[in-house]
Amino acid sequence: MRVHLKSDIKAEEFSKLLLNIGDGKLLEEGGKVHIPRNLCDLVHDLNSLTEVIYPALNEKGIQCTSWLRERAILTPTNGLAMNINNKLLEKLPSKILKYESIDSVVEAEEAIRYSVKFLHTLNPPRMPPRLLYLKIGAPIMLLRNLNQPKLCDSTRFYMKTLYKYVIEATIFTGVGQGESAFIPRIPSYYPFQFKRLQFPVKVCYAIPSTKLKGKV
Repeated sequence: MRVHLKSDIKAEEFSKLLLNIGDGKLLEEGGKVHIPRNLCDLVHDLNSLTEVIYPALNEKGIQCTSWLRERAILTPTNGLAMNINNKLLEKLPSKILKYESIDSVVEAEEAIRYSVKFLHTLNPPRMPPRLLYLKIGAPIMLLRNLNQPKLCDSTRFYMKTLYKYVIEATIFTGVGQGESAFIPRIPSYYPFQFKRLQFPVKVCYAIPSTKLKGKV
């Protein structure tokens, strides 16, 4: 992210701005926050935004993990992040693979109340999607702790190889940067005893802002 870039001469000013926003010191009338023009590039549509953040994605995005580590689009909702990620995924030249989850209720009596068809429609923010589309070269974010301190919730990876039941990826944030890791398909659970067997990851060109709270 921008506040992590040592070569950005405006990074310190931008970091202070973020702290002031978080402390509520910059609120104007109507609850709006004024961001100085010298600290941002204004765009007027989503396509322009993705081009500014990920220029020449089909070339740079599949060659350099440091380039991916330095950027992300923050969104207010999980749905918007998913839409952006799907659009950017299409730009990569590698073959897209679709992974379908296996959804089920934990308690047998719950099957009467919650059909498999209904479970397929659920898309909670902290669970992987029912249909997970992945491409070699795309960034992914881990959605839960697997093996601390390296394989933690919100760790980001660069996908190297996609297998039927395992993803081989390179860690590019947090502890273990540059190391390879293997991510299996595992169950994720929902509050009413629903579980989804799927890779515990999401593509992360765009990330819901709540996912990075306290980690920027």
